[in-house]
Amino acid sequence: MALGVLHVGRDETVRFINDYFDRAKGETRLTPWQRKQEPETSEQFILRAQSRGLLYQARYAFPLMFLPDLATATDLNCQAKASHRATVASIALLRWRKDKGQFPQRLDELVGGGYLSSLPADPYSDGPLKYRRTEGGFILYSIGENFKDDGGDPNAPGAHMGYRTPLDIVYWPPPKPRKVAPETRPQPEECCEKEHERLAHGATAARIRQRGVA
Repeated sequence: MALGVLHVGRDETVRFINDYFDRAKGETRLTPWQRKQEPETSEQFILRAQSRGLLYQARYAFPLMFLPDLATATDLNCQAKASHRATVASIALLRWRKDKGQFPQRLDELVGGGYLSSLPADPYSDGPLKYRRTEGGFILYSIGENFKDDGGDPNAPGAHMGYRTPLDIVYWPPPKPRKVAPETRPQPEECCEKEHERLAHGATAARIRQRGVA
């Protein structure tokens, strides 16, 4: 009832929603880096509305509650594409090492050598994914949502999560297998012994009951 009294009305609600989608419509074709250059994104539009106080939020409650989070959907789409490009680039790097005995010094050598058609773009910068040779391997990563190169530490918390990662997003090397706790379930032999005990106990109880009836 209170929202009905405070709400701005149909026309103003439609205007607010249209303003949001006018911003979001073009952003769906942009990478996070490109969207960062925009004067005001759809996400910032919502955050600005939410920062205007409780009365404003109450007046625009319905659009603020039900507008879709297109920025997150766009980021996830860009992340999926970056992961695919990183996978193709990693395979090309492994093929290069197989053919030449070591990894290339620079990622663009893969393009010049015909192992890649183009450099894998980083959605969080205006350049390609970061590449660095290491002793016996390599690191391939995106600079991530803070738009800052933090060195691509594969052991950093959340390095392989991909989305909402505090630092760089590391595609290679792959994450180390997690240690699994020792098996705690009963082994087959234990199960058989317990089942035999249960059946024997049941048979004994049945014979006692029969004797009691007799």
